[in-house]
Amino acid sequence: MAKAPRKTAEFIDTAGNEIDTVNPNVVTLDKPIKRAGQTIDKVTLIEPNAGTLRGVSLAAVAQSEVDALIKVLPRMTYPALTTQELTAMNLPDMLSLAAKVIGFLSPASRNRLPARPVDR
Repeated sequence: MAKAPRKTAEFIDTAGNEIDTVNPNVVTLDKPIKRAGQTIDKVTLIEPNAGTLRGVSLAAVAQSEVDALIKVLPRMTYPALTTQELTAMNLPDMLSLAAKVIGFLSPASRNRLPARPVDR
């Protein structure tokens, strides 16, 4: 049986990047990560629970403090990013991940996409 074609992104964010409406928790990295002969160009963020955020201040995470993000992102990314990979990450990619993390902390914002339809 043939697979149904994968739906493509229908929205772009304010920076012009397409938003994956099939899985909005996926971040496409501007600068892929090289790891043991592999290239990681997409990272899926997993919705955190209280245990994921242990040892960090919710305020620090909500304010996108880099130290807090570097501590929690290895616990909520697939593939799991290492502290070293996050420390070396370029700023636009870190900001994209931070935006997803903040989205998990803001229940009202989960129902809205910060985007506009793609002009086709």
